[in-house]
Amino acid sequence: MDDQLAERIQPLKVIILAMAGGMVAFAVVAAVVANGESFKPDEKAGPLLLGVLGLLAAGESVAYVVLRHVVLAKLKAQEHGGSSADPASRIGEGFSTLTIIGGAMAEGLGLFGVVIYLISGNAWGLAAAGGALLAVLAQFPTRARIRSFTSAVSGQMEL
Repeated sequence: MDDQLAERIQPLKVIILAMAGGMVAFAVVAAVVANGESFKPDEKAGPLLLGVLGLLAAGESVAYVVLRHVVLAKLKAQEHGGSSADPASRIGEGFSTLTIIGGAMAEGLGLFGVVIYLISGNAWGLAAAGGALLAVLAQFPTRARIRSFTSAVSGQMEL
């Protein structure tokens, strides 16, 4: 089943790398714009927007943890309930869902961090985008992550 899952989620690698690449490209454009002569940052907006970003990050972190538990519970129930669906397909779908949603949540925070930098010139916006980039890359699907997720579904290990 490991090889089936690995094959089924190959497109996730492209999706996660595209998310990361888009964030980097946007940050580079923002840095070029911010270093232009006509750039006039609103420095007063930075602290407020960074606070909003922090609240969003906290909220999204909680939402992701809840979503992960819901997806795992659903998959465990299907496994123990004798679901007729192909296990690799079910697990692959759950893994894909969590990978894409986790990556998208982090990407959104990162893009907001770059926008904060563009509006306020506050470098903490770029730092937040860097942290979000790492969070996106942490979603990169590997065989070890697939095995760990499969183990969590089968009840051998809780993630």
